[in-house]
Amino acid sequence: MRAVLGGCKVAILSSAALLAGCCNLFLEIVVCPDIVFPGDWAWVEVKTSPGALCEIQVKLPTGELSEHEELVLKQAGVDRTVGWRWLIGPATALGQGQLTVMARSCSRTVSQTQTLEFRRDRRFTLQDRDKRAQVNLGREFVGALVGNPTTGYQGEIVSELNPVVLELLGQEYVPEREKLHWVRGDVFLPFPPGGPR
Repeated sequence: MRAVLGGCKVAILSSAALLAGCCNLFLEIVVCPDIVFPGDWAWVEVKTSPGALCEIQVKLPTGELSEHEELVLKQAGVDRTVGWRWLIGPATALGQGQLTVMARSCSRTVSQTQTLEFRRDRRFTLQDRDKRAQVNLGREFVGALVGNPTTGYQGEIVSELNPVVLELLGQEYVPEREKLHWVRGDVFLPFPPGGPR
């Protein structure tokens, strides 16, 4: 069943699903970028209790709340997932903003807040000890780590990758031919273009 609540269309679940959500209301932000770019799409996804009504607010660097038509009230289904995808206006001011997601069920409300950095610079920095490299978002690139997977000697990525910005496509071992005692080579890690999908 569908209804209009406060000018926003929402799907209404059965009363059994609503009652189940009342007992164990929770909210977890699953996907949310730290950095967003005017003129690009942003994507936020949360998990919450089935039947919970979810609201999203994006505070811009100017202090105003975004009035984008895609940032509407939504209701979690049985899969517990709610998502919003919206285009950030190309003239949006740069600086620090804030994203808040709220979930309501029965008389309870829970919320999660996260900082958003609005930037024009579409580069991010990769760092390995004293070595740094600037990588442009929107470009596929390959990184190389020294190692030999057959002996257990290999480098690894120690920070968790943010899937919204960076995704590992795979890896390939390419040995050096001129080593006598043991084979050392490069492990190539290809990455696709970054940015929200």
